[in-house]
Amino acid sequence: MSGEVEILSPEEILTKLQSIASSSSVVMSHIGLITIPQIIVFCRNITTLDLSSNPISSLDPLWNGELINLHKLNLSACWLTGIPYGPPVFSSTLSELYLDGNFLSRNPPNFTIFPHLKKLSIIGNDFIEIPPLPHSLESLVYRMNSLSYIPDCSINYLDASYCSTPNKINFRSKQLSFLDLSHGTLCGDIVLQSLPLLSQLNLSHNSITSITFEGSRRLTEVDISYNALEEIPEALFSLQMLRILKLQHNVISEINPKISSMRRLEYLDLSHNSIFTGKIRLPDRSRQLFISFNIFLAFSSFPLSLETFDASFCQCLVIPASIHKMKSLSLFFVNKIFFSQALLSIKYTSTEEDVPEEEVPERLIPIIAPQVPEKPLLNDSLGSGIGCSATLGRSTKFEDNFMCLKQDNVLFVGVFDGHAGHESALISAECFTKILPSFDFTNAIHQKNPEKDEENIQKFDFPKVENHLSPRRNHFRNVKTQENQIFGSQKIETKNIKNTQKIELKNSEKIELENSKGSENLNTKLIKTYLRMAFAQVNDELRNRKVKDGTTAVVVCLFENRKGAVAHVGDSLALLVGQTTSKLLTKMHRPSDKDEFYRMRKRNKSVSSDWKVDGKLSVSRSLGDFWCCGGMFDDADVSFFDLNDDALSIVLGCDGLWDYVDEGTVCNVVRELRDPVKAAKLLQDIAFASGSHDSISVIVVNVEPTNI
Repeated sequence: MSGEVEILSPEEILTKLQSIASSSSVVMSHIGLITIPQIIVFCRNITTLDLSSNPISSLDPLWNGELINLHKLNLSACWLTGIPYGPPVFSSTLSELYLDGNFLSRNPPNFTIFPHLKKLSIIGNDFIEIPPLPHSLESLVYRMNSLSYIPDCSINYLDASYCSTPNKINFRSKQLSFLDLSHGTLCGDIVLQSLPLLSQLNLSHNSITSITFEGSRRLTEVDISYNALEEIPEALFSLQMLRILKLQHNVISEINPKISSMRRLEYLDLSHNSIFTGKIRLPDRSRQLFISFNIFLAFSSFPLSLETFDASFCQCLVIPASIHKMKSLSLFFVNKIFFSQALLSIKYTSTEEDVPEEEVPERLIPIIAPQVPEKPLLNDSLGSGIGCSATLGRSTKFEDNFMCLKQDNVLFVGVFDGHAGHESALISAECFTKILPSFDFTNAIHQKNPEKDEENIQKFDFPKVENHLSPRRNHFRNVKTQENQIFGSQKIETKNIKNTQKIELKNSEKIELENSKGSENLNTKLIKTYLRMAFAQVNDELRNRKVKDGTTAVVVCLFENRKGAVAHVGDSLALLVGQTTSKLLTKMHRPSDKDEFYRMRKRNKSVSSDWKVDGKLSVSRSLGDFWCCGGMFDDADVSFFDLNDDALSIVLGCDGLWDYVDEGTVCNVVRELRDPVKAAKLLQDIAFASGSHDSISVIVVNVEPTNI
């Protein structure tokens, strides 16, 4: 009996019939099967069968077949609304079953028909509760569903991340050793019921402010990163078996001295908090400590077991002089710690003897000095009050682009993050500068002819992109020439912007997103239509030019009445920063977002368990990408906002920024540095220093009444 055979088209089933008959593993994924071939279900040698990502709606041929040795079955991303009643012939042999991304909540299946099933994955089926499970089950992957209680069963591994969950879950099963509730809806004070065998717990990416454990004394690894903790939860100090603790990206301001009592703790991550604390004594077994991006920390001593110490980019640090004599320390990051007040640099990397605590600088912003060479491409002004910065970072090629255009007292700025190539981002930036001016935004703002505009929404002709648009440039000859080549389009478009008068805008009352649902007037309807039509026309132009790659896009429009609109597809975002408030104007279009996941599913686009569309693309909307499911374009999301005297800036950036720099840090930088070019460069540097592996592109637009 041979190994695996992969079928790449329905026609290959007959040509490879002999190989299939003698193989133990058959893969028939993504080949457009509507029904399960009868030939396959009578091959008794098959132990592993992958039919995922096919429009299969009935499993009757499989249930009535003769796959008596089947151990592993993958039916993810099909069109299944249920499974047949009664056990199939392979019910007693099946040990692994994958049914991700189907519609099984319409007819919830009873999985007890598989008495020896050990692993079950049912991601994204819109279940309200966990369906009946066999007592043999050990592992359940239940992401992107709803979870109210965990039934009494034998599972020891439960992945319920990306689920809607109440703050108190009824755990009827006491066998759990691994529990993942990350990326959920947990908020406020959380009480975790007694799970006596639990050893690994992941609660990251929620809104938890405190947590209490009831009888979970065997915990060895806890992740509560990306929450709203203001202090290290007291309950953690009672977990004497704890070895790994992740608390990064919270708002913790001090380290409780009880941390030294956690005798078995080896790994501690407190980076990206707001820690300002005195002398700290670490647990004796500490091996890895991460405290980068904090304010002030002073250590009285280090344990002899310490191997990794990362305190990079803290504002001030006091460490024992004896650290340089420690033989176990292999990774030691405390150099290049800089501070700035209005970009005035003072270095504060010191040992305990030469930095008194009273000299700690206040309200200072770090200037990042990366520890590996950076590859800058652009750090420039795009006009009065508009700054941009871009770098390859650790990427080998730069695929992003900018757009900046002023037309009839309307300012347009955009960021385009290309992937799998640079053409889509470049052409999109060029096309938007041609298409947007063809729409009468001024008339839409003032509503001069509302009746006529209502008709135009129904019968508007797309503006044609001129054939003599700037031809595609030769890219990537060397780093020095890339700036002019890649950013050629926006430099052409912004020559006039630099010499124009500032736009006089009126004050409004507050920073807020305008609720356009149910209360849309003709103004917002028309502007939304214009922007969506512009995005659609750009996508059509990419198709006409047979572009093979894709790009995300975020475009912000600022009008003369101190109102604005933002349209986007993909995971490039825009943030409105005020003196005391901030507001994300967009949300990421990724398959891991619940709304986007179900939108993908309704359009018969498969999403893999690692959140990739068709197993390849990590965004759920884009311009171009015609190679993936015929294209990833859908209507751009459009929202509206008002600006008042509190408004300071709008920050646009690609995912290379937003995946590594949180909203609070962006706000702090923009509020401290009112020079948009310097602010954009610093944000780019912080993303790079935080580990961004992608190219990084940022635009900062100052929106105070005196600036635009």
